[in-house]
Amino acid sequence: MPIDHHAAENFIWSAARLVDRHRYAMLFAHGPAQPVIEALRGYRNPDGGFGHALEPDLRCPDSQPAPTLYALEILGEAGADDDELARDARAVVPAGARIGFDARARRGPARRRRDGRRVA
Repeated sequence: MPIDHHAAENFIWSAARLVDRHRYAMLFAHGPAQPVIEALRGYRNPDGGFGHALEPDLRCPDSQPAPTLYALEILGEAGADDDELARDARAVVPAGARIGFDARARRGPARRRRDGRRVA
C-alpha cells in the first residue's frame, strides 16, 4: 500500500505536538533547527533530563532514560549534539543506556552482545 504523503502532512499540521511539527518542517521542508531545539525545552527538567511525555508512552513528568535518549536523537537531527541541552542530558542518562548511542548517525542505543560487539 503506498504512503499517502499528503494525508500524513495534513495530520502533522492539524494534530501533532509542536515539537513534532517543527521536527517535520526541519526534516522534510528545509525548516530551521532552532524551533525544534526551543520546543524541546518544554520537556526538559531542572536536572537536565527529559520527561513530560516527550516519549508519548511515558507520561511521567520526571526525567527518564527513554525520553532523554529520544531528546538526544532529536538534538542530533537538529545538529545540536554539543548544545547545552545535549550535554546536560548526557550527564543524567545512566551509563548503561548510553552504550553505543550515536546521535550523529541518528540511531538510538545500539544492541550489544555480552562481549561488547555491536549486534547488526
